Amino acid sequence: MNQSTLLFAAGAAGLLFAGCATTDSSTANEQILVELKALNAKLETLSGKLEENTKAVAKLKTAPAAIGAALPHVPRTGDKEALDKLKLADNPTPDDIRKYIREIQKATEGQNSFAPSDQQVDLYRQIGPGNLEVILPFLRANGIGAYHLQNALDGLVGIEDKELAIKKIKEYPTLAIAFVKNGWVEDAREELLTILEKSDNPPHELARDAAQLVKTDADRKRLIDIFCTRPNQFALLTTIKTFPNTDMREITERAFENFRYTQHWNRQQYATAAANEGSLKALDGLIEMMPEPGDNSNNNSYMRDQIGKALLALTGRPANPTALRKWYDENKEKLVFNKERGRFEVK
Repeated sequence: MNQSTLLFAAGAAGLLFAGCATTDSSTANEQILVELKALNAKLETLSGKLEENTKAVAKLKTAPAAIGAALPHVPRTGDKEALDKLKLADNPTPDDIRKYIREIQKATEGQNSFAPSDQQVDLYRQIGPGNLEVILPFLRANGIGAYHLQNALDGLVGIEDKELAIKKIKEYPTLAIAFVKNGWVEDAREELLTILEKSDNPPHELARDAAQLVKTDADRKRLIDIFCTRPNQFALLTTIKTFPNTDMREITERAFENFRYTQHWNRQQYATAAANEGSLKALDGLIEMMPEPGDNSNNNSYMRDQIGKALLALTGRPANPTALRKWYDENKEKLVFNKERGRFEVK
């Protein structure tokens, strides 16, 4: 029994003694003992229930993560019925366009699965070019509707909007999507390179199609440095692989070293890329990242599948983390990379 329980019992005993002061002492003492035993029994029961409740609360605190890991992802699209009813007014005013965008956003609430073919993208395209000033504030959003609006940008930013878009691209980096899709990269090449250098989350399309930005050896070096040091720039690898006289092992290994302590999925990309170029450090890193069998937390079943496929291709061995670690530790001094086969072999 804890100290507070004992103090409570002692206090109760004091009250009982005070109340019985005028009675026969022997009878009073017997009565007090009976009542104290009953009181102690009740306190023991309450203490037990308190302990049970404390354990139950502790379980509830960890339940959401466990439930989230156990439940499958259920994709949800926008409210089709609401989206089907939306129609932009003829010759819309700026207020009409703002209202229309907000209605699309409202019908998108709760959506958790997105694709460029979603209905909202076509609805945004109906706004047409020439309205960039009205649309710009909505590009700030990182949540509801931003994805669909960004995917419609090539149809919303026309030649009449180009001058404004060039002025605003630093403030609204997602405008880079329109420059890439509309073939205007040369008109804002320096601004687009700066977005890749400075933004922590630049448009994927810009990194994916970065070859359009490269004109000189200095540009190539700049893109390599961005790939190796800036987050969320893995898509640059496709362009960098086309550069002449480039040491891809050195580049990918440098990137891996810089990102090896970032999010699991992120470092797995860099480790795989470097291992595919023959980096032993990256192979070691991939084996280290491999989740143990039975560990399905934090999407580890997906990570196990991705890393397992990479390690099977790189070593020819099943993706058992314990066995792979033993094999690697025993043979790392003898491993050579067979570039033609894309595999590490014991010499």
